Amino acid sequence: MNTLPAPPTVRRERTLLLGEDWQRSASGLYVPPDEQGDPGELRIADLVAIDLFCGAGGFSLGFHEAGWHVAAAVEWDPYAAMTYLCNLGSPDTVLHFIDHDAKVRWNRALGSEAKRNRMAKLPGYAPGSGWISHRPEQKPVEHFYLGDIRKLSAQTVLDDLHIRVGEAGCVLGGPPCQGFSVSGKREMMDPRNSLVFEFMHFVVAVKPMTFIMENVPGMLTMVTAEGVPVIDMLARIAQDGNFMTADAFKRTLAAQADSIGFLRNDAKDDPTSRRTRSTRPASPDAEGEQLNLLAV
Repeated sequence: MNTLPAPPTVRRERTLLLGEDWQRSASGLYVPPDEQGDPGELRIADLVAIDLFCGAGGFSLGFHEAGWHVAAAVEWDPYAAMTYLCNLGSPDTVLHFIDHDAKVRWNRALGSEAKRNRMAKLPGYAPGSGWISHRPEQKPVEHFYLGDIRKLSAQTVLDDLHIRVGEAGCVLGGPPCQGFSVSGKREMMDPRNSLVFEFMHFVVAVKPMTFIMENVPGMLTMVTAEGVPVIDMLARIAQDGNFMTADAFKRTLAAQADSIGFLRNDAKDDPTSRRTRSTRPASPDAEGEQLNLLAV
């Protein structure tokens, strides 16, 4: 039986012409005028973020992909710092050594990496040669601080970025969690535990519009060496620094599951600033309603 050949596939292409008023957003999508916002409205692209305990850059990468400019980052480990700078830095990124020990460890790590790369015939350390090299629309980190964050002044970072207290968009970071994790010994005397308080002190010194801290759920049930719950201590630091009330801190925490995001709300302007009782907030009036993280 003879069969007829299948007709050729016809592909039709249609060119979509965007109006001149469409603009490319930070995420790469083109948006119409009604989604571009008011000219005077604050946009994410206008804000800067500061990443503490940045590690190899996973948290910063997420912020980059959301349209933020992570302008400064802090890390102790030199190998993690190399990875961060390769992917999210540039040859123009200013590397600051917080202390002499940081410089010694950095030079030692550079030598070790250079030897390993020669043996494996791999390219050497080159800031900006990774992920960001293929994304010209992304801004590399401007200042990178290597060393002990307890010796770094928040004002130094603000001065280097040429911004004032209250002007940063976000402080983000994941302080060490080993001392809190249920998979470890949960030692209250673990010196790394105190770094969550360093994070909070940095936040109240910078007073960003919002901050995000990532840690393990075990932190919620840990206490300090003095027997004070870690969450109570963080809430007290926030209130004493006039970032937000202790009660607002706890209510926000109670309403969220795995990640914690907070908006600045000056404690001195709140008549209930001395309240520390933890209460769960009521549900939003409208289903699916969310807070505007850029609202000031």
